[in-house]
Amino acid sequence: MLTTFVVLALLAQGQPASQPPKGARLTVSKQRAVVKLSGDAVRGAPVKLSWSPDGMVMYLLTVERDLWGNEKDHHYLLGMADGSVKPFEGEPLWSVQYWAWKSALVCPGVPDFKIETESRTERKTATGAGAGGSLAQNSGDPYGPGSALGPQGAAIFAAGTQSQMVTTTTFKLRGHVFSEFVNSRPILGLTYGWAPEGFGAIAFSNEKHELELVDAAGAHTKVIPTKGVVLPAWAADGRRLAWLAQKGRGKFALMIADVSREQ
Repeated sequence: MLTTFVVLALLAQGQPASQPPKGARLTVSKQRAVVKLSGDAVRGAPVKLSWSPDGMVMYLLTVERDLWGNEKDHHYLLGMADGSVKPFEGEPLWSVQYWAWKSALVCPGVPDFKIETESRTERKTATGAGAGGSLAQNSGDPYGPGSALGPQGAAIFAAGTQSQMVTTTTFKLRGHVFSEFVNSRPILGLTYGWAPEGFGAIAFSNEKHELELVDAAGAHTKVIPTKGVVLPAWAADGRRLAWLAQKGRGKFALMIADVSREQ
């Protein structure tokens, strides 16, 4: 009986108070940094960010890769009130449940509002790869080839891919490409996050790595100024939005803002 009560309580916390009014536009309050992340406190590249049901803690998963491609996971709990960063053993069950709908390809409750994926392999050269002549430069993947080498990584990667086969996986939202993974494994939820069921909206990192919101009706809201955005994540009540902003090599800030709707 107690277990059933706990499960029902968690589910209730994850439900929005009401359906959003039609024609209402998403607005985002002034953003603020609540947790600072650096190589001293966090090891590896962030790949998962989840809200706890009570909204007081966030779970962060990072992956550390060596020169041979071997991966090691690191788990952390981030305190929303005190800015703490604490190592943790494994992923909490509530994070698994949250991530299932946050990183899905289909909007919770709106089946025709979805992300389309496409993968293609073609031969490219660094000088013919688009704007700036860099294959990595146009990628929506912040951890793509060359990223571990710092600011010069993209140029080094481009030089090393002269006339090579390149696999590109794109994420599209209603025909618009907002993220690309070039010669790297696509990570669901890394560059986008759905709002909970009943809100019909998505937050994503666009081609300039800025935070952008779109609702099921097609209304766009660009959050300015933002840059280096990864892992946008809505709170379970749909009223707050968090994301990581890259502040330099191996440095991030956990940002948060309130979200509301205006007619």
